[in-house]
Amino acid sequence: MIRLVWLLGFLTSTVAVPLFAEDRQLAKEKLEALNDFIGAWKGAGSTTNKKENWVESLSWGWKFQGEDASLIVEFQGARQFTKGEMRFDPKAKKYHLTMIDPAGKQRSFVGEFKRGYLTLDHTDTETGDTWRLRMNSA
Repeated sequence: MIRLVWLLGFLTSTVAVPLFAEDRQLAKEKLEALNDFIGAWKGAGSTTNKKENWVESLSWGWKFQGEDASLIVEFQGARQFTKGEMRFDPKAKKYHLTMIDPAGKQRSFVGEFKRGYLTLDHTDTETGDTWRLRMNSA
């Protein structure tokens, strides 16, 4: 019985490592599709009251930790968010963006990159409101 457990453990570890490596490689490739977003950007925030409009800037960059890769974003002058981190989930085949608001609350956005547009949605658990972020690379 011990030999069977050892054999199963050995087979699982030898098969799982390449799968994880393939997942990491796919995640990096999918993040590379967003490479046009890397850099500093200027933006404008607005409401229905034009007197409350504001100017903000944001900066996208790569983050590498060991073999793990993600994209990070930092905001200056923004009212909704201060920073965020983008990953790709190979199993779900979706992008995941975790954003932090000025109060420190996390908001998780999930979505896809299709026809040059990255569309990410978040549903607020308290209010039921849906937030949508949409960015294009062209």
